[in-house]
Amino acid sequence: MLATVGLVLLVCCANVASLLLARATARTREIAIRISLGATRRQLVRQLLVESVVLATIGAVTMGAGVLFGLVPALRASRPGLVAALKAEAASVEVGRQRLTLQKLLVVSQVATSLLLLVGAALFLRTLSHAAAIDPGFRTDHRLLVSAEPRPGERVEAEHASRALEMQRRIAALPGVSEVSWTSAVPLAIGGSRRYVEIEGYERRQGEDMEFHYAVVGPRFFETLDLPIIRGRALSENDRAGAVGAMVINESFARRFWPNGDALGKLVSSGRDRRFQIVGIARDGKYLTLGEPARLYMYFPALQMPDDVQLVIRASGEPRALIAAVQREIMAAAPTWQPLKPRTMDDQIAASLLPQRVAAGVLWLFGFVALLLAAVGLYRVVAYSVTSRTKEIGVRIALGAPRTNVVRGVIRESLTLVATGAVLGIPVAWAATRLLSGFLPGVTSSDPLAYAGAVAVLAAVTLVASWMPARRASRVDPVVALKT
Repeated sequence: MLATVGLVLLVCCANVASLLLARATARTREIAIRISLGATRRQLVRQLLVESVVLATIGAVTMGAGVLFGLVPALRASRPGLVAALKAEAASVEVGRQRLTLQKLLVVSQVATSLLLLVGAALFLRTLSHAAAIDPGFRTDHRLLVSAEPRPGERVEAEHASRALEMQRRIAALPGVSEVSWTSAVPLAIGGSRRYVEIEGYERRQGEDMEFHYAVVGPRFFETLDLPIIRGRALSENDRAGAVGAMVINESFARRFWPNGDALGKLVSSGRDRRFQIVGIARDGKYLTLGEPARLYMYFPALQMPDDVQLVIRASGEPRALIAAVQREIMAAAPTWQPLKPRTMDDQIAASLLPQRVAAGVLWLFGFVALLLAAVGLYRVVAYSVTSRTKEIGVRIALGAPRTNVVRGVIRESLTLVATGAVLGIPVAWAATRLLSGFLPGVTSSDPLAYAGAVAVLAAVTLVASWMPARRASRVDPVVALKT
């Protein structure tokens, strides 16, 4: 967010610098007179900087930007060619060219910055459009999620499993319910817990991280989510207290520690000398975000290791229609518990994409502001260029040049500036958006459609910004222009 605000501030400052440059150019003759009367360059720079800071202070608390971007126009204005400046026509030609060159450089920088913001916004929008096609590793349709928590004062975790088991039995009997289970960590929820484990027969390397994300799940959890078990079996009601410790790992976990062997039957130790035997290998999925790379993951049975209870219900119809009945059964199974946050799994997926939605909105907003400012700067440059070339344009028209050629020439000048800004901005955007690759599920940071869309928006705005000056140029009266 701060980086985005900083980029927009740079575009604003470039516009301010361009305006101050134009103002300083208009005062060239005045400054030359001051110098001829004995004013020093230091005094002139100080005067112009004070004016810039006053302007910045009126606008906002931006004194640093006012000083920084008012300094260059002040330095340039404080050293005019004294004789040339006092000869108005010579001064206007020489200084006008310098001003136009600087303004073009400022516009190019504005275009490059705007492109960076627009590309970022386009990438996030492309991510949102591709989210539906990303396979999370399990089914999300017709799934209802309801958290069940004991009221304050009742935190006896030993009772969690029995309470959750009773909820499961009651809810499973409801019409329209196909499967019910529970978990301590709903897929694609914010956060996630990690647990340290030791793999029997595996020698840990120096500094190797042996903490991995996990979930404590109830019986029929994998069946409820249609999360495939690739090898072995799922956790069941038989994996309860007093039985041999059991666990399920995902494919990435198995590949990491048993690349050439079979993970089934292997032992894993975790906390207070507890040992778990791997009884199944589940398909890899998405656990924290849709854009995450393959992650090692573990599942432990809730009947052996009680934890939080978040019910997962597979409905045969509309899952929201079950909310009232499910809440009623939760309170019947555990009167001191309360059902919270009912939502569908599709809602959970949408919530997991909230950062992308916010980022897309913010980047589009700031990108639009930056683009608007760049368009103003472009309009000013093109309009000044047309004004300074009035005599030349009049001569061309007097010699028979079609007015459409004049329009094309002005628009070509605008497109050249934008193309230069795009050439500079695209590599910067590519480098910057690579840092966001983890937040762009289904889309690469070099997505060609995102870049093409951003450039197309720039081109459209360029045509709009340059149309008025081009139209004015085409209406120049050759007789008036030659008398100027």
